[in-house]
Amino acid sequence: MLRPQTRLMLKDIVVRLSSGEPVSLNERILVQKHASRNPTVWSWLRDAQGHLG
Repeated sequence: MLRPQTRLMLKDIVVRLSSGEPVSLNERILVQKHASRNPTVWSWLRDAQGHLG
């Protein structure tokens, strides 16, 4: 379970990824770390990557 603060931060990063806005390496690592442990974050990331292609 994600804390609300963490969820909002991760969602913001994922939205920026999907829109092509700059995302730092540390932010990318943070999202990947959570995505490997949390299926919801993984699906956000998968959907965002779909918008990049």
